[in-house]
Amino acid sequence: MTTPTQAARDEIVVACGADAGYAIPLAAMLKSAVTSMRPGRTLSVHVVDAGIGDRDRERLSQICSGNGTTLAWHDLGSSGLEPFPLVSRMTMATYSRLAISRLLPADLKKVVWLDCDVLVTGDLERLWCAELGDCHLLAVQDPCVPFVSSRYGVRRWRELGLSERAKYFNAGVMLIDIDRWRRDEIGERAGDYLRERGGDVMFWDQEGLNAVLAGRWGELNVAWNYCPAFTTRETPERTEPWIIHFAGTLKPWRLPAPESGPRALFYRLLDETPWAGWRPRRTPMSVVRGWYESSRLRDVLYPAEHWWMLYLGRRLAGAARRRLRRHDR
Repeated sequence: MTTPTQAARDEIVVACGADAGYAIPLAAMLKSAVTSMRPGRTLSVHVVDAGIGDRDRERLSQICSGNGTTLAWHDLGSSGLEPFPLVSRMTMATYSRLAISRLLPADLKKVVWLDCDVLVTGDLERLWCAELGDCHLLAVQDPCVPFVSSRYGVRRWRELGLSERAKYFNAGVMLIDIDRWRRDEIGERAGDYLRERGGDVMFWDQEGLNAVLAGRWGELNVAWNYCPAFTTRETPERTEPWIIHFAGTLKPWRLPAPESGPRALFYRLLDETPWAGWRPRRTPMSVVRGWYESSRLRDVLYPAEHWWMLYLGRRLAGAARRRLRRHDR
C-alpha cells in the first residue's frame, strides 16, 4: 500500500494506535471519523499497530475503503523506541503516540491524534484548521487533573521546575505540530521521563508528555474531548460534544448496550462496520458496571477508582523497573 502523504491540501490526517484488544473500539472510532467527513474532504488514517491480527487489519481496512479515505499501517516494533514500564492494564500500545515522529511520513506537518476510545461527532475539519501558533500541540485541559500540581498530575512538578498552575492536558485528542514534535524529540524525552520515574507515574505517557510540554501547548474547547463520565467536575453538562471520549476504566465495549446516550452511539457505529451485531457477554457484573458508569454514584466514588489504579501501578512498578534493568544489561 502506498503511504498517504499530505500532498493534497484538503486532506485531514489522523493518527491512532492499537493492539488486538482494541480492534473493536478502533473500528467504531474509525467509522465515526469517516462519517464526519464533509463531501470533498479526504481523510488519511495512520494506525500504529502494536499487535493487531491480519484478519482484524483486513476488517479495519474495509471501514476506510472508499470516500477518499486512505489507511496506512505502521509497526510499533519498528520505531526503535526503548522499552517502557508495562504494568497493570498498560501494554506497549499505550505508548504508541510517542513513536509517531519516527513512524509517520516525513512530509507531514501536522496530525490529529485520536485515542481508540473516542467517537467523532462533530466536524473534524474545524479541529484540523485550528491555529497552532507556536504551540507543539492543542489539547483539552483534563477534567479530573486540571493542573500538573493536581493529585495524579505530575508528581515531581517542583523538582522539574514547573509552575504549580501549569495546566495539564488530556492526551486522548491532540492536534500536533509534528515538525516541532520531531525537532524537539518530544516522544523520546517523554519516554526518558517514564523510564526514570516509572514508580511515581499515574497516567504514563500522558504524564510524560505533560512533564515535557508544560506551558508549551494550547487549549482547545472542551467539546473536542468531552468525557461524559466526568461532566459534574470541570466539564459543563450542557456541552455539545464534537468528540466523545470514554475516559476511565469503564469502556462501552465491556458494558451492556443501552438504548440511548454515548454508549448506545458506540454500538450504532459499530453496527456499521464488519463487527455488526457484536456485543459483549452479558454478566451480572457487567450490568452493575453499566449502571455504575452512568450513575451519579461514580462522582462520589471516582477518587477511589484513581486510588486503586495508583496502588496497582506502584505495586507493579518495581517489577517493571527490574525488567528494564535486565534489558539494560
